[in-house]
Amino acid sequence: MYFTKTLYYMNSDIDDYYHTSLITGSPSVSTGSTATWEGSNHANEYVRSDDDTHLNPAMGSAGPMSRSKSRLDASISFSVGCYNVTTLNYELASEHLEACLRNYKYDILAITETHLTGHQEACNGRFLLSGGDKHYAGVGILMSPRAKTSIKSVYYISNRMMAARFAMKRGTLFFIAVYAPTSDAPDDVITAFYSELQDCIDTYKTTRDTLMIAGDLNAKLGDSKTSAPVLGPYGYGDRNARGGMLFDFCLANNLTAAHSWFPGRAGRKITWISRAGNAKNTIDYVLVSQSSKNLVSLCRSFGACFDTDHRLVICNMKIKFARRVQPPKQQQRPNIRALQNAGVAKRLRNTVAAKVSCGDSLQQIAKTVDEETLRICGLQKNTINHPYLSDTTIHLIEKKEQARGTSTFHQLRSEVKVSCKNDLQSWLNDTIDEMNDAYKANDTRTLFKATTKLLQKPRSPAASIKDKDGCVLESAEDEINRWHEYAVTLFHSELLRSPRTNVTTPCSPPCLQDTADAINKLKTNKATGVIE
Repeated sequence: MYFTKTLYYMNSDIDDYYHTSLITGSPSVSTGSTATWEGSNHANEYVRSDDDTHLNPAMGSAGPMSRSKSRLDASISFSVGCYNVTTLNYELASEHLEACLRNYKYDILAITETHLTGHQEACNGRFLLSGGDKHYAGVGILMSPRAKTSIKSVYYISNRMMAARFAMKRGTLFFIAVYAPTSDAPDDVITAFYSELQDCIDTYKTTRDTLMIAGDLNAKLGDSKTSAPVLGPYGYGDRNARGGMLFDFCLANNLTAAHSWFPGRAGRKITWISRAGNAKNTIDYVLVSQSSKNLVSLCRSFGACFDTDHRLVICNMKIKFARRVQPPKQQQRPNIRALQNAGVAKRLRNTVAAKVSCGDSLQQIAKTVDEETLRICGLQKNTINHPYLSDTTIHLIEKKEQARGTSTFHQLRSEVKVSCKNDLQSWLNDTIDEMNDAYKANDTRTLFKATTKLLQKPRSPAASIKDKDGCVLESAEDEINRWHEYAVTLFHSELLRSPRTNVTTPCSPPCLQDTADAINKLKTNKATGVIE
């Protein structure tokens, strides 16, 4: 019984496996790159070749800052944004996106046009995805670790929008990621989209929520200076018909476009550039409630180096996440596999025998065994259960970032996708080889773990508990009361029951003849149950 790569790759479901199970995990990037939620410098812009090096989006000012000031601002700032990635429908695309955004600080990003199907998770649960039945449209929410710990509920609405609620220091944030139909779509499709978005707000938004909408809305609001509630004095371009519909929607829900309240050159306002470079527009927005407008410190676009014609939009706000209790650290575990070596096992046995005496208590003996096992066998290493980007792929991504605007950029872009596919195939080969070696060595434990890695399915997020009206319950007490109400309703019946009758039974035990007759009536000629 050997596991062959040929038969595995001929599986008809391998395509679905690529785009569901394998992308759901968080590949560990094997480099020492700075995390996206720590302070770091930005790469050069793509719109203009003379653009200078940008500061971290978490910084509110445009001047140079010291290292200490940078760390302070990075710890107290809150950054949201949106990014149209054109497609994530290829191998390790989520990990490729995360590697390209490693130099940008963000907490919540609305990722649009993913072209993925169903409800998925990626990046250790920090990337939630919502899609339809076909590889079309698709949205997602990419979060930092602190945003993931503050999430309270998730709403998968359609392949064009999804929402999530986050616990903040004051109240909650209701964040909606949207991807609107293009301007070529019929009017009834656009109207249906805004109706669905309005229903989402009316159904799920509570009075404690601060509303925020981000994504590709495929509409031009323009730079009108007479629309103070919705637009500030620093917009860009001219408003089109779709922009008028978006303007009316913002006016009805007390929303304002965050980018229009901050001055800056056109390169910081543009969010989409055609492949030919002959058209530039602002169609990706971060819309915040007008009551929270003064909390916005900066909103602009950046030329993140991903395979898309859109630009990354980041908005910084002066709000904080709710303080969360830090989980206790996991107990250190020894590497038990090292005991398979006869020399290591003999050394541990002799060391423990020399330090343990007959008069020691059981607690002292157990403590001595644990300490010596950790010292001799070492700590158990965390294994990677998902495909990850190799150093070669990371190096190609860095070269692609440096080659923006040159003739080699498109070639490097293709090489990165090929390298991602090779990394996935290499991970599959190594896992199958591990299964074969474990089978030959009769190591069922390793064989089971390796098989689980290949057959595991994406975890579905925990479902939110709702009341009778469909509103999500926030507190644990409300959830308990709802369960009690559900149980009472479940076991309650309106059917009339027959009156209870008292049946008298003899208190004396049956005689021996009655017992023998009852046993003889059984098919197996013996009584069932436990014999006392």
